[in-house]
Amino acid sequence: MIKRVEVITYREHYHCIKCGAEMDFDGTVLTSYPAQYPHTCPECGFKKTLNRMFPDIVNEEKNG
Repeated sequence: MIKRVEVITYREHYHCIKCGAEMDFDGTVLTSYPAQYPHTCPECGFKKTLNRMFPDIVNEEKNG
């Protein structure tokens, strides 16, 4: 059986915890399990490895 569900789509961005600028994905993937994605702040150079690549698209079920 196929059931249709209406969803709301969001684009999520990750911002630097040091200066607040939007972090840039470095373009490499660390092949650990689970995979990890290095990001760098273009303003202050802060680096952080995340478990998701940003920006990311997220879908949530619409209620009602």
